[in-house]
Amino acid sequence: MSVSVFGGMFKGAQPPQGPPGVGRDHLRVALEAADFRDVLVEERRSTVQQPSPSTWWDGIVRGSYGMQRLLRQQPAEVRAAAKTEVVARAAMFGPPGGPLSVPMGALVISARAE
Repeated sequence: MSVSVFGGMFKGAQPPQGPPGVGRDHLRVALEAADFRDVLVEERRSTVQQPSPSTWWDGIVRGSYGMQRLLRQQPAEVRAAAKTEVVARAAMFGPPGGPLSVPMGALVISARAE
């Protein structure tokens, strides 16, 4: 299955409009402008363990309202093809059938309100 499954799903979809360049510096400046002090924005890396590719797919779908909504709008064959592609790509993170070790990143913010 090719990436065109996702390309077809997202064709015509409008991404949410947000400020350009959102990252550590942007978040720190925005929080300081809102009168927060001692702002610290750090990137943290971790690895999420998933027992199987299907469990990983379920987490992607159930963990994101936007993904749920997008998939509900697709014909059954497109939804099935998307799942097949994600499960196939799981081979990057572990043996066929799992378990998987999926690298993740997050920005962690701490600040003090004045």
